[in-house]
Parts: sequence; structure tokens; C-alpha cells
Amino acid sequence: MSTLLKPEAVNRPSMAAQAAESVVIVMAGADQLPVRRKGGAKPVSVDLLAALVEAALPDGFGGVSRIGFETAWEAMAPETRRALTDDLTCYLGWSASEKRQAFPADPEDLVRYLRWLEQGRGFRPATLTRRIASISRIHRMLSLSSRDTLPTRAAMVADALKAARRRRGSQQRQAAGVRLGPMMNPQDEVEGVTLAMLFSVCTSDLQGLRDGALLAVAFESGLRVSELAAIHIRDVDPQADGRGILTIGKTKTDQEGEGRYAWLSVDTMRRIGAWLEASGLEDGPLFRRVGVDRRQGRPARAPQDYFSIPGHTRHWQERLQGRPAEPPLARYAIGEGPLTRQGIGVIYKRLVRAVIDEGMVELEPGREGDLVRAISTHSMRVGLTQDLFASGEDGAGVCQAIGWRSVSTALRYVRKQSVKGGAVSRVMDGLRR
Repeated sequence: MSTLLKPEAVNRPSMAAQAAESVVIVMAGADQLPVRRKGGAKPVSVDLLAALVEAALPDGFGGVSRIGFETAWEAMAPETRRALTDDLTCYLGWSASEKRQAFPADPEDLVRYLRWLEQGRGFRPATLTRRIASISRIHRMLSLSSRDTLPTRAAMVADALKAARRRRGSQQRQAAGVRLGPMMNPQDEVEGVTLAMLFSVCTSDLQGLRDGALLAVAFESGLRVSELAAIHIRDVDPQADGRGILTIGKTKTDQEGEGRYAWLSVDTMRRIGAWLEASGLEDGPLFRRVGVDRRQGRPARAPQDYFSIPGHTRHWQERLQGRPAEPPLARYAIGEGPLTRQGIGVIYKRLVRAVIDEGMVELEPGREGDLVRAISTHSMRVGLTQDLFASGEDGAGVCQAIGWRSVSTALRYVRKQSVKGGAVSRVMDGLRR
């Protein structure tokens, strides 16, 4: 593997700034990094899932097949495991509070559960459908019933889901897309936060170099957040022309790990090179936590005459001897493990807040929070999809490039955008003015 390009084109700290501040970079374990606030992802395992199910089974069931659970668990994607565990925890909590038997489930109880989710918790139909799918999966893992006799397939459960969709509508709340910035065609319109805006608020210190590289790779690769966090330095293959090829291993739609590749531009490779050069990383995860501890500098103090020092002074020896000037100190601690999906989401939202503070986007007063909440770890993937469709790429090409499961999935994110370039607009624009 050839060496990464030198990052001349990337904003770096000036020599004067480097001289004014002492910089220390250390590799640190998780215990040496700042403690995250509560709300991080809880660890999940097959042991936890089996324990939850065993505790909810009726007396005399005979226990859970350990090998069956392990086999089913190994076949799941990591995000599927987490969603299944979360959904099961919610369902079991409701069953316990309502004194209902969780397994085997009764269709009437499932309808009551769906009503509680919708009316009591305010969940949308898509979430209700996922919760029922998780309950169905647990029943199959326990061999409680055949596929045709699953309680989740009862007519009343299907009707309850249909009624929820009629009441609330089936349209899901979507992450706001972060697009590149320039318009892709004359009818195109780019709104909200753009990638160019986010780049402009990335600082030139170690954390900012990491952020810039993360944004660039996230946008050009269109990876899901779990796939983005899993990138290792060895997965980036620099090419002779300055561009790069990113090797992508297991994904949500490729659990066998056949792999695919993503193209990286010269600018992205320069940003990766700047981050690696500044951090000194050579192997392991590409994107990691960066803890920052800044200390203010102290001016020099000349020695003071003994008799001029007040008697109650605590540090009179320092005044007597004087002290040299101490420049500001910035200590950066780089984590050993990769960023988590929660960590990447925090980075995106922090940069979006910086864009808002700089006044780069026009917002109605009081709507700043709505924009921040609309940005998620899915926003880069959505924005790239919108840019590719706006530039004239067809659905099959977009799905192949980004890894969408189907064209219909990708089209969900360009429904409003595609109206401007649709058949009606192309025909009628010139006839009805």
C-alpha cells in the first residue's frame, strides 16, 4: 500500500499558532477519555436475549434451546440484534405491567400492545410494524408455532396495523439530507445544511482534522453509520492519481462479507492524510474519539524582593524565585477503539450547531432546534442519494453505488425532489407559463 498524499490543500494550523501553543498527543484507553453523558448504547448479547426470554416463558415450557438461539443470533446483523433486544425489552415490560403472558402471545394482547404503543407512546406505524416483526421472530426462534399459525399473523393484528396506518399515515419521518452544495441541474434547489458549510466550520486542530475526514468519507461512500465506524486504515487504498478506493466489508445487506468498493476523491484523500499525519495513526480504526484538554498559559514572573512579599502570601517561594512563561497547552487523547454510532451522531450535530451559530443557513426564529434534530447519522447517505438523482443517475446505478436494498427504498428520499424533473414538469413547463 502506497503512502497517503500529503495534505497541502487542507487547512492546517499556522507555524505561529503552533509556536504559541504546546501540543501533546497521546494514545489513550477508554478510561482516560472524557466520560460520555448517559444515553449511550447499551451492550447486547445472546446471553442477554436468552435471559430475557427465559424469564418470560410460562412454567413447564422446558427452557430455551441454547444452540438454536446462538445460531439465530449469529445470522443477524449487529443493528438487527440491537433492535430485537430493544423491542423485546419494551414488549416484556408492557406484558409485566399489564400482567399478560408474553409467550406464546395472544393476538388480543398484541392488539392491546399496539394501541398502547400508538396512543400511549406516540409511536408511528413503521415502529409498530417493527415491534410486531420482532415478536414474530422470537416466536420462531422458540419454535412456538409454525409460520402460518404465528399470533402476529392473526387477522386482528394485521387489521390493527392497517388501522394505525390509516390514522397516522404510513409516511415516515426522514433524516434531512446533507447535500454537497452546488445545484446539479437548472431545476434543482439545495436547501438546509450542506457539506461545504460543515467543512467550513471544521477547525484546524486534531479534532477538526478528524471531523473533516469523517464528513468527506461519509458523504462520498454513502455508508451506513455502522459501516462508517468499522473502517480501518488498511481499507483505504491510495491510487497513483491522488484518488482512493475504499474497501467495504460486511454491511447490512451483505452479511456474508462479499464486499464492495467506494471511490474517494483527491480532496477526501488529502483530508484522510491530514488526519493520519497529525494523529500519527498507522493501523487500526480510522475514525476514533479525540478528547481535548486545554490549559491556559501563564506569563513570566520576575523574581521579587523578599521584603516586598506580604507575609500572608501562600506561594512566596515562587514569587521569590520567579517563574518562566508557560505557553498554552493542548492535550489530545486519541482513543484505541472506533467511534460509535452515537459518537458520530454527536459530531454531526455539533457541526450543524456551529453552522447555525455562524449564520450560514436562513431559519425562522426558534426553528434552530428542528434543524439540529433533523440531522442524523443517515443524513450523508440521504444527501448523496439526492445529489446523484438530481445529476441524472438512474435508480439502479444509485442503488449499486450506495448499497440500497431496492430502488423503491432510495426513491423514498427523492419524492419531493423528483417532482421538479418529472414527466409532468418536463412536458408542461414549456406549455403553461
